[in-house]
Amino acid sequence: MSSQITQLFFSIADSAFPVRTANDAIAFFQNDTFFQLAFQKEKRVKDLVAFFKSKKNFRVIFSYIYRNLSVNSPSIELDYLPEGYFNVQDASDEDQKVANLSGAIVIVNSGDAGLYGNSYARIYNRCTDTIFVVWDQDNHHWLEVSTFIAAHSDAYIPLHVDNLYALSRYNQVIMGPVPSGTIQWTSKFLAGHVDMMLEQQRSNEPLGKHIMYGKFAYRSKVVTTLHNKIPSIDFSTAQFHHRSDEDRFCEWCRHKCHWIVPILNDIPQRLFDAMVTGGIPIVPESLRFLTPVSEIKRDSILFYGAADIFEPEAIVAKATAMFDEGGTEAMLERYHFALEMHHADSRIKHILAYVAERFELAL
Repeated sequence: MSSQITQLFFSIADSAFPVRTANDAIAFFQNDTFFQLAFQKEKRVKDLVAFFKSKKNFRVIFSYIYRNLSVNSPSIELDYLPEGYFNVQDASDEDQKVANLSGAIVIVNSGDAGLYGNSYARIYNRCTDTIFVVWDQDNHHWLEVSTFIAAHSDAYIPLHVDNLYALSRYNQVIMGPVPSGTIQWTSKFLAGHVDMMLEQQRSNEPLGKHIMYGKFAYRSKVVTTLHNKIPSIDFSTAQFHHRSDEDRFCEWCRHKCHWIVPILNDIPQRLFDAMVTGGIPIVPESLRFLTPVSEIKRDSILFYGAADIFEPEAIVAKATAMFDEGGTEAMLERYHFALEMHHADSRIKHILAYVAERFELAL
């Protein structure tokens, strides 16, 4: 009965928490220090605009996590940082790293600063002729890092729609959000493995391997509840990322559909990984009308509700039937859609366009 909705609403423990949190945030961000921070950051941006004004060619350096991305532009020389670049060993090591980044556009992720915050900040402050672009993968939950890297970046790009007002107080040059895209395989690899995708024998059971994060108990409960009915939905480990491209690709291609449980209603890259390997993603109902999920053809994606978590068989059967009915033609349509529209290469194009406008670059 509908009255139960009202009863449940008023039974939520500490129901005033959202209002209290919002009011505290409003009061917190009235501090004059944020105006001074904005002034100093705007001064740095103006200095960078002046430095880059006469440049015709640009060195763009990607963080290690973005090593599978590429940019097709005659004005850009692309380079990639080794893993753990901002883990500075000594003063000489820091000097060399600062010199290496001089005059470049450096695109890093939240993990770089999250793991090596102090040394990252020192390098950022010393590189006065370098544009630091942070594409933040964790702004939906890791605010102690997100606020830090928003302050210590020249262009801050959140992945998710969460906390945008708060983060804009640390950096007014907030671009996006620019959502995640498929990133675990290069676009070249994907273009060269279409036949492998089409030839795989596929299981009717959905693939749903998720890394465990202890503080997200609700998500963990969803995964374990589903695992009781569908064993192929389970927890994985970070070792997944150390397997070969072919091994991971084949695993994804052996399933007709993929059950996806986000951390906090974020739009996960595995949604596009599922499509680029020919499969059908099954995602929460709460994502249905969020961009870019709202733009996906409805014969290429399914949405699960609360009841489906306890009785998933019907929606899995629907996904299997959808896959079988679409056949090879639909597989290729999903593949091309994800590769051409939602590979992280296309996201980087948007990011560089934003950076070009703000810093007046002829990229």
